[in-house]
Amino acid sequence: MNISVYKENAGTAEDNIVTPDVVQNRFGIVYGEYTMLLLERDNKEKIYIPLHLDGKIAAIGICLTQISQSELIEIKTFILKTYKQIKQISCEYSLNKAKGFAKNYTANQWHLVLPKTSDELWQRMSSKSKQTLRRKHNHMVEQLGQDLIFEHYTMKDGIPDKLVETYFSFKKELMNRDYNMQPQEYLKKYYVTDAYVWKINSPIKGIEQGYISMVFTCEQGENVYLENLSYNPAYQKESPGFLLYCKVIEELIKKGKKEFFLGRKYRDYKQKFDSQNTNCYDLIMFRSLSIYAGFICKKIIKKLLRK
Repeated sequence: MNISVYKENAGTAEDNIVTPDVVQNRFGIVYGEYTMLLLERDNKEKIYIPLHLDGKIAAIGICLTQISQSELIEIKTFILKTYKQIKQISCEYSLNKAKGFAKNYTANQWHLVLPKTSDELWQRMSSKSKQTLRRKHNHMVEQLGQDLIFEHYTMKDGIPDKLVETYFSFKKELMNRDYNMQPQEYLKKYYVTDAYVWKINSPIKGIEQGYISMVFTCEQGENVYLENLSYNPAYQKESPGFLLYCKVIEELIKKGKKEFFLGRKYRDYKQKFDSQNTNCYDLIMFRSLSIYAGFICKKIIKKLLRK
């Protein structure tokens, strides 16, 4: 096994050689410029690893990447030897724990392997569940007094500020979540590339903007990352969020997408359609025992101050 610097000042053009192709591994999107490392195994297999350097802190993109624990140790050793200023290295969704001076946080990642057709998708759901969804959809249409309209927006063509503001208001009412940011700031921070909505043409009381539910995604290559979804709380019993989620999956299948990554948080809808939940770890690896001890002490002090 050999590790080397593949390219300094890499960018979005190099993002697509990293696997799996998820936003956490696309450092061109997340950071702009970065360094690409190359791990070459004895069998000549090549693994590309994005590396971002920020002062004394480094981040590596190995989200769900198939590397062994011994390879993880070698990657850490190479970075610390090559970049003397680095004191700690972090990464999200590693398939292995880090050894030595390191902090391991248990995480998980839900994802859905997409079938080739919508018919295959619906075969993964029972007849009773499909009947329930149809009933909820029809009941919501009756309540609204008009048909639901499906729309798709992209960042390239423009995602309406009003849509994001409505999303904020739904999250505030449903989860008491206050984003405290402007719509375009939110879209940029969370790497949103596409927005899907159920809406109505003729606004009614309580739905002045016409939006019933929305799904935000980051779509890169053959894979898609679910940023978030929300819905009008007044229609919660009819599952407008899940109804739109199903429609979005059908659209992704039409586009030829392969995998839909759903994030770490548990939600009922993430279990549908034979999804998979991978156990993994968020890691922080330290150069020395003293730096590791200092990190732990700071965490303890912060915890005590909050009491």
